[in-house]
Amino acid sequence: MRFSLESLTAVCFSRSAKFPSFPRAFQLRRSWLNATRNYDTTKQFHSRLSTKGTSKVSISYSLRLNQNRILEGIRLGKNWSWTQVRNGARNQIRFHSVNTVSKLQPIQYAGHQDDSSYIEDRYYSEELEDYWGIDFSNDNKSFVVDEKIRNKTVVVGISGGVDSSVSALLLKQQGFKNVVGVFMRNWDPQDESGELDTCPISEDFKVAEKVCKQLNIPLHEATFIGQYWTEVFEPYIEILKSGGTPNPDIFCNMEIKFKAFFHYVNQKFGSDALVATGHYARLGKSSKDFSPLLLNSVDSTKDQTYFLCGVGSRALSRVIFPLGSLYKTQVRSLAKSHGLCTAEKKDSVGICFVGKRKFTDFIGNYLDENPGNIVSVDDTKITFGRHSGLFRYTIGQGAKVSGLKKKLFVTGKDPKTNNLFVCEGEDNPALFSKGLYVNPKFMYWVDGEPPRDFCFTGTLRLKCKVRYRQASVWCTLHFENSSTENRRLVVIFDEPEKAVTPMQVVAFYRGDVCLGGGLIGGVVDTNQS
Repeated sequence: MRFSLESLTAVCFSRSAKFPSFPRAFQLRRSWLNATRNYDTTKQFHSRLSTKGTSKVSISYSLRLNQNRILEGIRLGKNWSWTQVRNGARNQIRFHSVNTVSKLQPIQYAGHQDDSSYIEDRYYSEELEDYWGIDFSNDNKSFVVDEKIRNKTVVVGISGGVDSSVSALLLKQQGFKNVVGVFMRNWDPQDESGELDTCPISEDFKVAEKVCKQLNIPLHEATFIGQYWTEVFEPYIEILKSGGTPNPDIFCNMEIKFKAFFHYVNQKFGSDALVATGHYARLGKSSKDFSPLLLNSVDSTKDQTYFLCGVGSRALSRVIFPLGSLYKTQVRSLAKSHGLCTAEKKDSVGICFVGKRKFTDFIGNYLDENPGNIVSVDDTKITFGRHSGLFRYTIGQGAKVSGLKKKLFVTGKDPKTNNLFVCEGEDNPALFSKGLYVNPKFMYWVDGEPPRDFCFTGTLRLKCKVRYRQASVWCTLHFENSSTENRRLVVIFDEPEKAVTPMQVVAFYRGDVCLGGGLIGGVVDTNQS
């Protein structure tokens, strides 16, 4: 049973000073608000804490003491640190033992004026362990698996690339007795004319067969063509029609690789089987009673948590990411030293179902040409020419106009008027946004729910990425000021961000922890209040 942070609060405020077991604490979760009602001072709260028997684990949460006061705390072993929030003002309170509570003196936190650095530091500490017992301390080179799980069947998604090949290799090296490869066929390699197109899936399957033969593991083939078409490709086309620019890889992970594939594994190998993939990501834990935390990979240039931000902790609790603590150069080196046929194979880029074809040529098979005007975003009376379809463009990309020497860049698309809006210059203010909106229906938290401090304060300081391989940037998350029931989430950047694209995904981070992500429903212009 999963331990609730809310339940810990109920225990701390109960009349009993003892620290009950986690299952007992879990039963108290619904009563914690009533329990806190009569305690409105920091001293009273801390005097009832017990740190006996605590382990080296970081926990972060918030407590509302009354309408105007909130305590935000972190436990690091037997050391506690709390921030008191009174009418929006923050004071940090630090102490190392409940016996010294009477000596506490509130001190103003010195740092970023809106506590950005403080929040990141307090969320999860370096005490985090790997979910499966991977040792991060040995120069990030070792992949050490707990002996308890070595007897489990591990199903590895084999794509025919070097990453999945080395993932299977590492699992074999760690002594897993039953490593099985599965090749996922998600796309029909025939085009509308019935002839084979340039999709490399058949070639990839042959490579996957060769890899599994080299590693002496069986290879199975699983077909998800129907599910992929319904859950990934059709929504992708609909979003393109509406003027958005979707990312099918994220939805492939959510609907196919970590959902449909799991159903296949359950039926074929049992619900106790584990799943391994070649993603560059890590899984961490703060204690044995917590769900896995999705962490950035050691190789920041290859980190794929952005693509995994929509995968929940329930699925991740069965997943192994062998490459999370390795650099790409190490992966290549391992493949070469073990003679794997994928050692020199180039990484796949772009959208998987497009293959080596031009995107516009491929997508033209599914979307009709719909010409429209290329319009100046600064003056809609000025047109620069015609476009052949909004789906061919994305925010921030260059827009070539025949006979025009000026460099134009796409700032927006209007499917109602079929206008493509452009500006001059790649640093034009029209390319930048103050923030973005997310519909809560399309917000996915890895843990299944937002961080506790957001639930209580309605505001969250964290970092985000609006595209793959972007450096994370500081932002503030809150609900918009609206009387409607379906209020949108608003993300306000510390500094304006370039080329924020509707229907792409924004991923949220605290330190190395990826909290989740959501679909970008719109942007907040720099001139909006």
